[in-house]
Order: sequence, then C-alpha cells, then structure tokens
Amino acid sequence: MSFRFIAYLIKYLFQARSRQHLLLFSLLGPFLASFSLLVVQSTMGGLQHNLVYRSKNISGDYLLILPPGQDFNLERIWNISQELKISIIPEREEEVLLRNGPYMAPAILRGIPDSIPKNLLPHSLKGQKFDGLIMGSDLAVKLRARPHSDLAIITPSKTDLSFDEIPRYVTERLNEIVLTDVPEIDAIQVWSRDRLVWNLIKQKNYNQMRVYFNDQANIKIEKVIEKLDQEGVKIQKVLSWEEQNDALAGALKLESKVMLFLFSCISLLVTLSMASGLIVFFNKINLDLVGLWILGMSKNSILKHILILTFMIIISSIGSGVILGTLFLYLLESEGGEILPSIFVDRKIPVLFSNGTYLLAIFIPLIIASFLIPLALRQFRNQSNFLEIIRGKSL
Repeated sequence: MSFRFIAYLIKYLFQARSRQHLLLFSLLGPFLASFSLLVVQSTMGGLQHNLVYRSKNISGDYLLILPPGQDFNLERIWNISQELKISIIPEREEEVLLRNGPYMAPAILRGIPDSIPKNLLPHSLKGQKFDGLIMGSDLAVKLRARPHSDLAIITPSKTDLSFDEIPRYVTERLNEIVLTDVPEIDAIQVWSRDRLVWNLIKQKNYNQMRVYFNDQANIKIEKVIEKLDQEGVKIQKVLSWEEQNDALAGALKLESKVMLFLFSCISLLVTLSMASGLIVFFNKINLDLVGLWILGMSKNSILKHILILTFMIIISSIGSGVILGTLFLYLLESEGGEILPSIFVDRKIPVLFSNGTYLLAIFIPLIIASFLIPLALRQFRNQSNFLEIIRGKSL
C-alpha cells in the first residue's frame, strides 16, 4: 500500500492535468540552495586559499622569535630542514628607512644568510642572489627605484655619536624587484644578505626564524621546536601565520561566515516557498486523500506517506544540486580560462574542494527543510477535516 500510494502521488504531481506548476518550481528550491552553496563556498574558499598560500610563501607558516644574543650553527639548521623536509630560515629583521635621491619610504629589511641552500628559499625568492637588495614592487614604485639604483639604508633606532647622534646608514645597490602578489609585503619588505644588516646595526646575530611547511611535511611546530632545542636554539616566542596577520585572518573568517549566513537565508526563503507550494498541492488533492481515508487508510498514515514522499523529493533535489554543482566547478576549474579583469591577481577563478563545503551544501537545505516541511504538514492537518469535506460534497 505504501509504495502504491507514493507512486500515485508522484504520478499525480507530474502527470495530472491540474498539476501544480508553482509546486514544481518550488521543488527546485533545495536544488538551487545546494548548488549555490557549493559553488559560492568552493570559489570563495579557492580565492582565500590562494591569498593565504601566497602570504605564507613569503611570511612563513610560523615565526620563531629568538632571545637577544642567540647563537647557533647554520649548518645544523640546514640539516634539520632537510631532515624534516621543511624550510627553516634564520633572519635579522630591522625597521629602516630607504632613500633614493629625494624619495624616502619606511621598510622592513630582512637579512638572510647567503649560505642558505637554494632549495630552502621561498618560491618568490628562488634563484635570487643576496649580494644586493631585493625589493617588493610597490616599494620600488614609491622610491622611483630601478635595478642597479644605489639606495641609502637608514636605521633611526641605531645612532653613532659624532658631534651629535647621527642615524647609521649604509648604501647598497638594488639588484632585483620582485612581485609577490601580496600588497602588504610588496609595499614594505626588502631582502638582503645578513652581513649587510650586521654591518648596519653593529651586531652579529639573528633575532628570528621563519618556518615554511610544504605539502609533503606532515609534522607539527612542536616537533620543529624540539629539534631546535636539541641543537641549543632557544625560542622566546612562537607566532603562527594567523597570529602575525590577525586582521587579515579575522576578515577572511568573517567573509566566510557572512557568505554562509546570506546563502542560508536564501535557502530558508526557497524552502518557505516550497512549504507554501506543498500546502497548495495538498489542498488540490484533498478529495483524493479523502477517498483513501474512506477506503480505510488512516489520516496519520496518509500524512506520513506524504512526508516520506516530500523528503524523497527534497533529498533527490539536493543530491542533483550537489552533483551538477560539482560538474560546474570541474568545468570552471579546467575550462574557465582567465575571465576576471587584469587588476585581479587570480584572473582565473580558483576552486577549492573540501569535505566541509559539501557537508554545508547538503545539510543546510536539509535541516531547514526538516524544520519547515513538518510545520506545513501540521498546518494542513489542522485545517483539513475529511468528514466536513464529505458532508460539504453531499449537500
């Protein structure tokens, strides 16, 4: 009886002359909700992932602050990097002023050991020689600097006493201008050999290390710190990328939550339209349901089967939305091409597939429907009186 009743409802829904077009369109609601949630979350996730990847490629996954005067053997640091399949790069970082003729700009000077193995360098700095300055593109524009320009590096925090306190400075040639596609880095950072910074500040030590993980490294930062501690390297403070860029990380999380909230609201609206369409549909087949009730089927059993049919349609609609959304994303990733203007870093829309995105695309429409559809059926049950319908038809 259950199968025949559900088959009857499906046949009535799609084949009867008085089929409800409003209901058919409303049944597309879960499909559109799951499709849009999957596509938007995947593309937004891809854009955010690429931004974070570019930033970590320069700033590192972790920043290890060293105590003043920390000394260690660089060769042992390189050996730890090779052993753990990561990159550990000691640095001497100083805040400086750069001057090119009449143009001046603040900058962060990062002194890197010139003995570093080439395979340990970040992707944007691979193949670079640190016998001069390497500068971000936006900073070079501020200074009107070109390759082979001689720049003055001034450190206001370190002074020499000669008649008066004079900030220390050195002159160095600009070797290369790099584009990291991270505005916060291109606008302020400059790299050189560690000996240049030591000569500027009159100190021969490092004040931090940057740790770069790769896809092959399946270790935690605690393991890295343990290895460094065995070599006598003491760490004063550990900062993750999220802690170094708390404003950016917070903005990305807020963006994801806002987008999820907006599309959840859209899912709520389309499910409300589906619930209203169901009430219209049930009222249309009221007489048919009365006939089943006369034949001996209880009202609760009728509503139970209607509920089962409704959720079968909803689950099929959500599944179709997820499948077509996945196909659309694969086509967008493989055949999309560069569709964004040249002002964007990612001209080709990136796609990030993740289990969390699929779970959200499936369960948000399903949970909303699980809450609203039973309410619609309850309202229909309270409003419909089969006995009154029979009396009304007999008069």
